[in-house]
Amino acid sequence: MNISSQLNKLLKNIPKSALLFLVKALFFYLAWVCLYNFYLKPQQVLDPPLTNTLTFLTSKITQFIYPTHAVTLSYHTTAPMILVDGQYNLKILDGCNALELYVFYVGFIVCFGGSLKTSLKFIFAGLLGIFVINLIRCVALSVLSYNHFRYIDGVHHYAFTIVVYIFILTLWLYFFKAGLKENN
Repeated sequence: MNISSQLNKLLKNIPKSALLFLVKALFFYLAWVCLYNFYLKPQQVLDPPLTNTLTFLTSKITQFIYPTHAVTLSYHTTAPMILVDGQYNLKILDGCNALELYVFYVGFIVCFGGSLKTSLKFIFAGLLGIFVINLIRCVALSVLSYNHFRYIDGVHHYAFTIVVYIFILTLWLYFFKAGLKENN
């Protein structure tokens, strides 16, 4: 049996709805990559506002946690930096602003389909939730940087990833269930 016939057999066994989802997801991904790399990133449309807002809010919450310390922002580097008492505390890069997570989350909902009302409700709740989780992450990193620098790597690379993906998967599950209820 040659590869072509094996591929045809495999494709025939995939439900049409799953195949349609995969095709939509591929087009969504390609459209996003082109839009981001050829327009949004070069024009700095999304990353700077997201990163600067995240950094600003992180600094304000850090100041609230450490009211007797001077928490300031520095924009003299490649990425906005938080200083505590004039010392480096945290640098928030564009890759830390959760933009890719927003697109990943919204992409699933758009490709999966469903009613506009339910989709918009879940998109809004998910984007807000991801933003808040990411803000909590940045504040936690700021606090760890000040008090327990040795724990930063684990929290930065593992704890947040686990928490945010559990959150996203949970919202997708509820979205899927809401879609099933609408169709019955």
